Amino acid sequence: MEEPISHFSQHPDYLLTMTQATKVLGYKDYRMVKKLVDQNLLVPLQVSGSKRLRFRYHDVMNLAKPRK
Repeated sequence: MEEPISHFSQHPDYLLTMTQATKVLGYKDYRMVKKLVDQNLLVPLQVSGSKRLRFRYHDVMNLAKPRK
């Protein structure tokens, strides 16, 4: 018997890279995540000492929708 999968909110709120957020959301190209940022649906974080954007795991998962 398989273990039940816990809800994502029970996991730590890691910071994801643009590539990781793209994969979690099921996109093949990071430009779709950029579009979500431009539409203010996803808030990026700036980590000091880095030019790259990061995203909170819980924010990304709140946007993810299961396939039908």
